[in-house]
Amino acid sequence: MSFEIGTRVERREQRDVTGATILAQDEGGYVLIAYDEGGEGWWPPDALDLAPSE
Repeated sequence: MSFEIGTRVERREQRDVTGATILAQDEGGYVLIAYDEGGEGWWPPDALDLAPSE
């Protein structure tokens, strides 16, 4: 799956806050996300779901 910059996603993990925003995507398909709770990290796209519309 390919995400556009700025897309809101939910991380597939057991945490109280799982929201994030797509910042970049590398040539291998991994995406850099900004966590809602602060910080950033690279994730495989199959570990992310589109966030429901607000």
